[in-house]
Amino acid sequence: MMRFLYPEDYQRITKEYADRIKKENRYIHSYGVELEGGVPYRTVIEIEQWLREIDLHYRFDSGYDGSVDVSSPYGYVNDWISDAELRFWIETERIEILLELVWRLWEKGFRQNSTCGNHIHVKFYDNEYVLTLIFNEKFVELFQRKYQAYAYKRSAHYGEKYIRRMYNNYCKFLDRTAFPEVLYVYQNSRYYAVNFCSVDENNTLEFRILPYCDSPREFAENLVWLNRVLNGLIQKFVDMEKILSIRISIPKPERIKPETVVEEVSI
Repeated sequence: MMRFLYPEDYQRITKEYADRIKKENRYIHSYGVELEGGVPYRTVIEIEQWLREIDLHYRFDSGYDGSVDVSSPYGYVNDWISDAELRFWIETERIEILLELVWRLWEKGFRQNSTCGNHIHVKFYDNEYVLTLIFNEKFVELFQRKYQAYAYKRSAHYGEKYIRRMYNNYCKFLDRTAFPEVLYVYQNSRYYAVNFCSVDENNTLEFRILPYCDSPREFAENLVWLNRVLNGLIQKFVDMEKILSIRISIPKPERIKPETVVEEVSI
């Protein structure tokens, strides 16, 4: 039987994660999520009603994904959506609302399995500047290294699902040998860990690599990790650009020609 949480319970649970994200954030204006899974139809209605009460219903959308298949763990099927895709976005300064939405979904029956993923869309404060800065193969390589380390660390508790995402055809790693063609590759496929196609489609950068979750707490931990990694990598690129701009702006010293010594010739 699903237990019921009061609004203050959601706020208490999500506050720690929201505070960490806000404290470590510098560049990310907003987060959007695509949550794939199975869910009771009445839960979708209840979520929409809750968001309407706080005037955020227009940011929520529900649809279907044919690649998702989650059977009902509760024995009933008439009210069950097995291939749901739920979308929502919020400013980082109000990230606790996104975390509360995820918690409410799980408490009211939402579930995921290995056919699911959690796709995260990010939009930056200076979106054009940051995207121009990180739209290169080096950013992808560094992000993939960070995720690889995270995946092996998480495997101690969650098994191999984080590792398997690196080889999933819907969110695969870009091989190092393909880095010179990174722009061409991304223009023709969105099924990579970092999806740059989303920039043209949604004006966001999409991260498809995160696996299905067993709990809302696991989702919150992953969002904290992603926020920390992205802000850290962007800061590295900003610092590098500053160093390069300083080097370019420093005038090179002129070569001083040695004075020509003219010998006096006695006549």
